[in-house]
Amino acid sequence: IITDWDMPGMNGIQLIQFLKNNPDTSDIHVVMATGAMMKAEDLRLSLETGATDYVRKPIDKIELLARINSVLLLATSFKELRYQKELEKKHLQEKLSAELLINELQKEKIKQKDKELLLFTTCLSNKTEALQNIREVLQKLLLAASPEFREKINDLIIEINSNLTQENTWQKFKTYFDQVHDGFLKKLLDKYPQLTQYDWKLCALIRMNLTTKEIAQLLNITIESAETSRVRLRKKLQLVNEINLSRFIHSI
Repeated sequence: IITDWDMPGMNGIQLIQFLKNNPDTSDIHVVMATGAMMKAEDLRLSLETGATDYVRKPIDKIELLARINSVLLLATSFKELRYQKELEKKHLQEKLSAELLINELQKEKIKQKDKELLLFTTCLSNKTEALQNIREVLQKLLLAASPEFREKINDLIIEINSNLTQENTWQKFKTYFDQVHDGFLKKLLDKYPQLTQYDWKLCALIRMNLTTKEIAQLLNITIESAETSRVRLRKKLQLVNEINLSRFIHSI
């Protein structure tokens, strides 16, 4: 738009303000034409209000065409820039939508793996508890058994003890655990290389929010031993009394 400054009803400055305040016309470039308002303060006011350029009266045809061409080039650049921004915004929205979808799928996957891990741990706990109960019965029978049966009962107890500490069972547990809590054990052992295999098992079970009783069953130890193990673990992790062990392990 080429507008005069001095007009009836609405002057050039008011026109520019009106155009800039309307979202439908705010991007239109305006050239202010003036013959009376020629002071530097006047020209600065027109530019600050939103005029792209100005032309003095009496208007010279060549100057007018030069300024119009300059404004048109600027307008084209603005359009290209706006189009580029809209394109980038669209790509960003598509990327965010894709990331949200991937995150949701990952959450569902983790949720499913968590269920599998819990089921596996429950089965392991039930199996451990059943074997411990059988062992207790056999130990009582061993005291009252005749010499010919003692050796067989003792062999069964040894076999049960072996079953309770089988590493392949814990290896399966570790595989399930790594799938759900990806990177936890690696970060733990990288930061605390002094931790033993027994220690990482204890950390993993604490991470799963299992009770001391459940941990004791799975590790084939007494509840008192499980509590002592937690104390030893705190020392290895160099935790002061104010820091909660469970919260600390969850923070890794």
